Amino acid sequence: MKVARFSLTISTLTYFPFGGGIAHGLSVTNSTSSASPGSTLTTESEKTKNKAPKGSKNDKKGKKGKTSLPSSLPSSVLSDVPSSLPEEETMAPVATPPPPPPPPPPPPPVFRSAAPLYNQYDVCTDFCKGAITTCEGVVDWVTNTYATPFSRHIDGGAGTDATGKPEKQFDACHNTCMGWVYWRQDAQPDFTKRFFNGYAIGDSLNCRYNHLQFASGIPSFPYGLAASESESATQHCPHITPDGGWVCTDYRDSDNKTPPQLYKEAVFTKHRVGDCWLAADDKIADCHRKALNDGTVDQQLLWVPDDIEYIFLHANALTKVPNLSRFTELKGIYLENNALTMFESDDFASNTKLEILNLSNNFITEIPADLLAPLTDLKAFFFNFNYITAVPVTLFSTTTNIELISLVDNKLTGFEADTFAGLGSLKLLAFGQQGKALDRGKIFSADGIPDGLFDDLVSLEYFSTFVNGVGVLKESWFGAWSANLEALAIFLYQTGPVPPLVIEDGVFDKLPSLIDFASYTSGNIINPGDVTNNSNLLTVLYGSQFDMNVPLPEPALYNAALI
Repeated sequence: MKVARFSLTISTLTYFPFGGGIAHGLSVTNSTSSASPGSTLTTESEKTKNKAPKGSKNDKKGKKGKTSLPSSLPSSVLSDVPSSLPEEETMAPVATPPPPPPPPPPPPPVFRSAAPLYNQYDVCTDFCKGAITTCEGVVDWVTNTYATPFSRHIDGGAGTDATGKPEKQFDACHNTCMGWVYWRQDAQPDFTKRFFNGYAIGDSLNCRYNHLQFASGIPSFPYGLAASESESATQHCPHITPDGGWVCTDYRDSDNKTPPQLYKEAVFTKHRVGDCWLAADDKIADCHRKALNDGTVDQQLLWVPDDIEYIFLHANALTKVPNLSRFTELKGIYLENNALTMFESDDFASNTKLEILNLSNNFITEIPADLLAPLTDLKAFFFNFNYITAVPVTLFSTTTNIELISLVDNKLTGFEADTFAGLGSLKLLAFGQQGKALDRGKIFSADGIPDGLFDDLVSLEYFSTFVNGVGVLKESWFGAWSANLEALAIFLYQTGPVPPLVIEDGVFDKLPSLIDFASYTSGNIINPGDVTNNSNLLTVLYGSQFDMNVPLPEPALYNAALI
């Protein structure tokens, strides 16, 4: 006897070691099989009930005549059928159609997040697994000391004596990680989501986790190698530390605290009003990822006190800057990860005490030349992952106290000569990876850097122009201003068929404080004799991060005769 049977199949549970979770699949199949123990059989009473009535086609003893329809069919079916059917003997035989092919199996489950969205404990567990392996030795998590110390570490209150033991690193890392702010984003990078770019910088667990992925080799993305031996690991590991390595950081106040640190330390003072959290004596407003748009944000901001100092509005759906004019005590505005398309010159005119302005990862194509004019106390300007083609030459003319300028991943082709004039307090300047899609890294060349552009940057410590078409480091660009420069990143120049990077004679002589130099995947070679005057130099990267993807041993080295 054959009976219909449904079978339930649960696919194998899959654990993702850097995902902190388990994925599973579920499928239901319909098949026909012989009766077996546990299957549902047709009872004798059901057989009788289902027996064909006399006179029907299936009653061999019945008489020939008109075929009637079973009364058990739904009325919706009966209504569409003629009241009588043709005589049975005149009906042509109908071939039974073959059964349809079975449906394809369900695709394997896709599990993108590294841990439950709001579970910082598990995210930190996964983070520290990688931090103490891929980035082993970069920082002593117990004492907060660094194998390659920068002035920034000492200024930021880092330890001076490394006394932590290897077996103590994980717990110390985890405790440190739990002290970072964790914005509500999947920790594992997903390059199909534009919000990923917004977490490439900033003092957060999100930023550090993203750079840990860069350092360890991101799955399905050909960047570096899944090991700590790649040049890219050496470059990115400093960004996952408590200090953040100039990238996963922010402007620090006189107590060496960033706004995310202040917020995290005040977490047990949080209370929610409308779509925003208030904390730290109501000086910090967290309105991030609340689906705020141009039509709803003003009403929600009514709950925010006039004397608020920091406001997090990132990861919303704003296309323009909301009215912030009554918040005259604001020190930090975070508007990254929105959909801003344009500015008005007076968008921040009333926020004259502003120190931090983050406008990264929007759709802005032009900056008004006087946008920053009222912001004479501005210390940090983050404008990454936008679409501007030029920086107005007067944009920073009144922000002479600014310390951090980051313009990564726009569509810049160069700067005018006086763009950074008078910025004697600037410590970080980053403008790498210009161009979009197929043009990324190809539109900004050495021609976009006029001689004298950096002459006033006498405090600069970190200089970055990675993934660009800058094929030469000119000796004429450097001078007295570069005496304090500690880190210079110009890696990933040779991403296409271009000649190797050229470093002119005399460049290193004008970098007496240099600690870290990265020009990997640029085709150039650096010899010890080139840097004899750089006594502080600890990190020199000039190989190709992709060479390590070649399996070893190479076929030419394989000796089959010994096998």
